[in-house]
Amino acid sequence: MKLRSISALLVALVLGACASSSPTTGGASTKKTDVTVFAASSLTEAFTKLGSLLEKQNPGSSVHFNFAASDTLATQITQGGPADVFAAAAADPMATVTAASLAVGHPTVFATNRLVIITSENAAVHITDPHSLAAPGVKLVLAAPGVPAGDYARQVLDNVGIRKQASHNVVSNEVDDKSVVSKVLLGNADAGIVYVTDLTPDVASKLKVVRIPKADNVVARYPIVALKAGSEPSAGQRFVNLVLSPTGQRVLRGFGFGAP
Repeated sequence: MKLRSISALLVALVLGACASSSPTTGGASTKKTDVTVFAASSLTEAFTKLGSLLEKQNPGSSVHFNFAASDTLATQITQGGPADVFAAAAADPMATVTAASLAVGHPTVFATNRLVIITSENAAVHITDPHSLAAPGVKLVLAAPGVPAGDYARQVLDNVGIRKQASHNVVSNEVDDKSVVSKVLLGNADAGIVYVTDLTPDVASKLKVVRIPKADNVVARYPIVALKAGSEPSAGQRFVNLVLSPTGQRVLRGFGFGAP
């Protein structure tokens, strides 16, 4: 009698466990949700933290990132790249994606950024202000034309009035802002122009920073949007919502980004 009672109890427990995991009961789903975010390389640190936060808030979710230059990402998306979200560092790459009717709704600007000049401690030339970048013999590295960080940098040189002279000093056009930082750290250039947010703790102590006067600087505006072709449209929008939320904005401010 006791054995039958124990057996009946075990069967009841198993059936109860199966019922509680069934999606028809309204219980928590065990389905794994993958979110793929294509984002400008300057967002690496901030978005990585936001991705971890989203995973904690939504057990079973997994956030994956593809960080690169915004123009490169836009090309990948229009060619079928598997992205649920696109976050760019400028309007033009985002326009490439929206013009292809790949966005869900309209992009929203979620952050701003500014530029600084970086130079290594062992630079052969002493860089004191933006005009120093036009001095003979300076080895300058920029992100390539078409890359937002590169276009913004050239706009700064225009604003200062030294673009023609400084262009003669460019020894390398890099794929993105992070590569500019690496070139300067390695001593392959005397100076580079990058985002303020590129001065992360792991590199800030190894670089000297030359501020660009506000009147000569530019404001980089970052738009974000969920994508139609994503495997999890609702999950993509969930990440966008997190970025736009007060919590997401606090995280971005913590990494040096300005308000939209």
